[in-house]
Amino acid sequence: MSLVSSTGFAHVRLTVTDIRRSKDFYDRIFGWQVAVDSSELAEDPAVQKS
Repeated sequence: MSLVSSTGFAHVRLTVTDIRRSKDFYDRIFGWQVAVDSSELAEDPAVQKS
């Protein structure tokens, strides 16, 4: 069961330091289905970190 109920967002993009922990947290809070997950690219040298 999600803690937040909303139908007003088309997408959300988050920058985090601990991907697994953050995915678990936001899944509990929002309960939204993940549409795109590119977390496997986090350590790819071609991905620029800001």
